[in-house]
Amino acid sequence: MLMSVMATELANEAKDVGVRQSAGLVLKNCLSSKVSMGGVEAHAVGPRVWRRGPRACVRACVRACVRARAGPRGGLWSAASRLAECRVSTARARAPCSFPWQDDAKQEALGAQWLAFDAAGKAQIKNAVFGCLGSSARGARDVAAQVVSAAATIELPRGEWLDVIQALVTNVTSASTPQLKQSSLKVLGYICEEIDPDVLESQSNLILTAVIQGMRKEETDPDTRLAGTQALYNALAFVKKNFDNETERNYIMQTVCETTQAERSDIRLAAYECVVSIAETYYDLLAPYMQALYSLTLQCVERSTKEEEEDEVGQQAVEFWSTVCDEELDLMASRPRRKRLRPAAPPAAPPAAPPAG
Repeated sequence: MLMSVMATELANEAKDVGVRQSAGLVLKNCLSSKVSMGGVEAHAVGPRVWRRGPRACVRACVRACVRARAGPRGGLWSAASRLAECRVSTARARAPCSFPWQDDAKQEALGAQWLAFDAAGKAQIKNAVFGCLGSSARGARDVAAQVVSAAATIELPRGEWLDVIQALVTNVTSASTPQLKQSSLKVLGYICEEIDPDVLESQSNLILTAVIQGMRKEETDPDTRLAGTQALYNALAFVKKNFDNETERNYIMQTVCETTQAERSDIRLAAYECVVSIAETYYDLLAPYMQALYSLTLQCVERSTKEEEEDEVGQQAVEFWSTVCDEELDLMASRPRRKRLRPAAPPAAPPAAPPAG
């Protein structure tokens, strides 16, 4: 009953946007146990980064603090430090990789509660909230995106709401408004951040189609391009088969590289974050693109030294090479160590013959 009322309030365009946002947050909290991480979650440090390992998590936490210019005594730095320390401890103990800012037991209970809801009631709520993705009020459509992703994250692993990905992709590829495109791309990104890649393996091509269409240079709306680029960041773990295909990989890398040259700095920043993530996830496939990435990152760093507002973008360009170094160190450490026998000293070379006189 409560969820139905909140969904109706969220979808009501006549209501004040603040009321709609509050209703949406109540509804989202009925579906998701994720709690605030002291602001860290606003800087792309979430379950996806957590699953990739301690090094990626620590690096992302540091980036979050640097980007927010957080002081060492601030709440953001404290939360990021706790997250990083927790991830390192988990790796050392070989403990289950459970994201600490989500109560798994509570999430199971919320999921069971939602799944037990009658089918007609769930359909009414989902239809109302899904329709809100194109709302003219940004606050309402942003919280609607969180609600849709929370419901999808519960249902998709259980074989329910299987058409939601296709519906979101259709919104992106044939949407009548930029707002609907942006919200749909955000939902795709949120789902990819939260869900196991195996669940959506069969729909990875659909997801990639929508994301690339949203971020390509032909997209005239910059907010849509930003949403597409951020969605790709979260979707990279889902597109392994596409990266294994040279033609598709070339197209993805071309689109990412073109996006690093976008006019808006926040889009360029998101593109370089994708470059860093690609280096972490698909390093063994990067060799053909290294010369282009070298040129792009060099230009970016040089620009950031001259224009203060480009500092964050420049940091990500440097982060790419830091990641390359880390990956090379990991490769060196993983190679089997072999005992090398010193070869016997070669015989002394005979003296050179004197020139013929």
